[in-house]
Amino acid sequence: MSDSQIAIALMPLAVPTHRPAEPLSPREQQLLALIAQGKSNKEAARVMGLAALSAKEYAKHIYRKIGVSNRVEATLWWQAQQTPRARVPQ
Repeated sequence: MSDSQIAIALMPLAVPTHRPAEPLSPREQQLLALIAQGKSNKEAARVMGLAALSAKEYAKHIYRKIGVSNRVEATLWWQAQQTPRARVPQ
């Protein structure tokens, strides 16, 4: 089990799952997906053709946009957005 999987298992599930008022851009979605895969800022920057410092600053902007404060919460938020919601019978 990876460190990110362990952290996710230990986190309370009180992570915001709402959609941000301003949608994430395609590049923000790409960076967030890489973060959710467990990539470091440096690794994500390399994949995206960015400087590591730029990736770090973009990540902070994404965190503010989606209402989280760290990589683990961002990963949980991303996973919640990717998981189809179960419908509750009426």
